[in-house]
Amino acid sequence: MTITADQDTERPTKPHGKELRRAARKTAFRHRHSLIMLAPIVWLSGLQFAGWLFEVTAMSLLLRLGFVIVGVAAAVIAIARRGVAPFGVGITLSFLWLLAAHIWGPYGGTALVLWSVGLVMSIPFWRRHRARYRRGPVAEPQPELPATPAADQAPVQLWAERAAPNNPHLAGTHLATPEPLPGIGFTAEIVGVPGKTQTDNLIKATGTIASAWEVSLPQVIVEPTRDGNNSRGRLTVIERADQLQQTRFLEEDGARIDPETGIARIGFFGDGQPAHWAFYTRKRGAQMGCNCGTTGSGKSEFGSTKMALARGCETIATILLDSQGGNSQPDWNDRTNLTALGVDKVFATTLALDYVMGRRSEFLATVSWADEHGRERRGKKFLFPGDPDVGGRPGVPCSGMKLLYCVFEELPLLLKSPTVGKQAIDVLGPAAKTWRKPGGAIDIYAQNIGLAELKEDVFRANIFGGGSIAAFRTGSSVDHHMAGLSADPSKLPEYFPDGQETVGLGYLKGVDRRSAASWRSMIAKDTYGIATSPAACQIDDITLGFFDEYFHHLARGRQPIPATNGGEREQTGGDVEAAIESVLERATRFLDVADIVAAAGGQLGDASLSEIKAALARLATRLPVARDGDTWALLTPEGTLRPGR
Repeated sequence: MTITADQDTERPTKPHGKELRRAARKTAFRHRHSLIMLAPIVWLSGLQFAGWLFEVTAMSLLLRLGFVIVGVAAAVIAIARRGVAPFGVGITLSFLWLLAAHIWGPYGGTALVLWSVGLVMSIPFWRRHRARYRRGPVAEPQPELPATPAADQAPVQLWAERAAPNNPHLAGTHLATPEPLPGIGFTAEIVGVPGKTQTDNLIKATGTIASAWEVSLPQVIVEPTRDGNNSRGRLTVIERADQLQQTRFLEEDGARIDPETGIARIGFFGDGQPAHWAFYTRKRGAQMGCNCGTTGSGKSEFGSTKMALARGCETIATILLDSQGGNSQPDWNDRTNLTALGVDKVFATTLALDYVMGRRSEFLATVSWADEHGRERRGKKFLFPGDPDVGGRPGVPCSGMKLLYCVFEELPLLLKSPTVGKQAIDVLGPAAKTWRKPGGAIDIYAQNIGLAELKEDVFRANIFGGGSIAAFRTGSSVDHHMAGLSADPSKLPEYFPDGQETVGLGYLKGVDRRSAASWRSMIAKDTYGIATSPAACQIDDITLGFFDEYFHHLARGRQPIPATNGGEREQTGGDVEAAIESVLERATRFLDVADIVAAAGGQLGDASLSEIKAALARLATRLPVARDGDTWALLTPEGTLRPGR
């Protein structure tokens, strides 16, 4: 007969020993609340047995004394560890129970009295456990905790628990009340210890803060406070990782260079604020630029973005000089106002530009113009692109001399060239300083910004000090100090949390003054389309004439000598009058002629005493000027002396 599996399962089986033990444990666990009530009975039975054992074994006096000592020691230890009630009291009474049973015997009336006393002493135990198991276990008393902090106070607690104790630069600091940034995160002021905490050191602790909030490094921004207090810092935590991951396109954003300011939006900081680049300014003219980053960091894409912006600006002509032979910006090759590809052609064009800048400087130093008061002036301190006084046509906006935006791609290839490298440094070193006034903006591109890449200290200092720096992910952790960057771009991650490459992510030093804030550049959606569209600006005729001069001399075998940038110029009466007016506006007392000459600081040139007095007389006919003997002062529009005089 064959037994099937179904038949086998219907046949009763005997439980094994292990199953019986498991069942017994389950039953005991289910009825543990009832069984605990038997504990005093079990305990008293044990004491009765111990007393009987003492009696029947007729232990010697010494052995009995030993039991007494052990019992006393156990009672003392129990009381010391658990307190007098209830465990210590139970041990002590049990010892006394045994002692009485030993003296009078554990039988008859003695046993009845001892059991009665034991049961009476067990009543508190039964009452306590009966009440406990009716309402469930009684929770142990917990120390009173402070109220849960409000949502805007949570960062304060997190700072105190995770950030401040774990970095010596943050020791003793705390967060002021956080301000929420809707949809982004929060910002708060880091309050440091005066005389100990420094803003630069707070910035160095950015990694610790990012760890405390469990976010990536670019999501934490530590900057100087608005009032410049060097014992404090401004913290911004970007809680949404996608804030920097968004790719923004130039065409969709509508960014452009403002011809009145020379500034354009080029991307966005992590807190959503726009990031800007200054191509030129009204106070300092052309601005230099430096861009660094390893391969794949977004350096070239950013360069293309800026050339696209310049393409649509009516005051900027772009010159591309690519020492890599055209591989850096292929969409822009021969599509800028002037292009030079390869080390030799780049060097030749640099020499031509140096000559042209010198000639433009001479032109600016002698150009005649009239100021807002109608005074005849001669010479401009620097070029403001599109200035109608400098080669402009009446009634045609931005028709004056243009800014030459010179993009030096892969500059280290030129500076390290065994044939022309030394000469290139000799030209570009001074150029980084002298090209600014005649409207030549140098924008360089390199892997790093250290001495190994840019060779010449003076050249680097002039570039870094005269404009903006865009630092994407680099391979050096020390170069950023040389450029005045607060944050270390070598620590930037290669990928965002979602696996996307961090192309265009970096730190920016410039007009926004946020060199410790992470930002991401915009890119052009259709670079080729922009590069092949008509340029809004062409090189002005005056500058083209200077280029013709240079190549005319070169064709005849003569190496043109660069003109002196900022050379001698003729001074007019209007220049003297303007310089004196500037001195009197700043003065806090009456000034004589000697005081005026000293305060002018060289602005008066070689003006004679008679020219200065004549200019003062002309000022007195047009402005409220007060005279006291041979001293002069400028009055307020109401005709009173200015405060302090």
